[in-house]
Amino acid sequence: EYAKLLNVLYESDVQLEDARSEIIEFGRTVPPLKKMLVNMLLLMISMLAGMLIAMNILEEKMDQTVSAINVTPTSRRAFILGKSLTGMAVALFSSIACLLITGFYNVNLGQAALVVFSSTILSLLIGFIQGLNSDDVMEAAGSVKLMFLPMAGSIAGYEFVTGNWQIFFYWSPFYWAYKANDMILSKSGTWPQLILFIGIILAICGAAYALLAPRIVKGLQ
Repeated sequence: EYAKLLNVLYESDVQLEDARSEIIEFGRTVPPLKKMLVNMLLLMISMLAGMLIAMNILEEKMDQTVSAINVTPTSRRAFILGKSLTGMAVALFSSIACLLITGFYNVNLGQAALVVFSSTILSLLIGFIQGLNSDDVMEAAGSVKLMFLPMAGSIAGYEFVTGNWQIFFYWSPFYWAYKANDMILSKSGTWPQLILFIGIILAICGAAYALLAPRIVKGLQ
């Protein structure tokens, strides 16, 4: 039927100007499914940083070298910072590689790096706690995997919950990180919006650090 219709139009010498249809663009320059999957992968990479920290601390603990920090010139804060750099570097470079491999060449990599940096902080803190409190690798891995629950809930809330109900997810830094990444991948955001989202993420992570820091310091004693 379609071929017959084309033949009739051709024989009738119908031109494009004679058509009454119009092309409507919805402003979608990136496939929504691809953008969502890449966004989820970026959050999972930040989770990987926390798992690396947990495994690293657990290895030190099993070798009974964690307490040695008390008899060295290195302070506890310097030790925590040094251990965090590994996970932070892995998360940063892996995220940039993910964007390049998946074809997001034209996004602002600086903005993406800032979001990854801010969202990785909470994963690092939880990684330290789980590494210090776990007795073996399986226990640490299982504890860190629990972090996927709030991450999955934040993604589901952003994608499926209407705007009025999304307020119940404002406590989650993963919600704001996912929202910021969505803005970056869509190339639809501005620097003030991004700075606001990053500020919220850092504020939540700062509150988490205030609660978890005493436990981390106690675990290093």
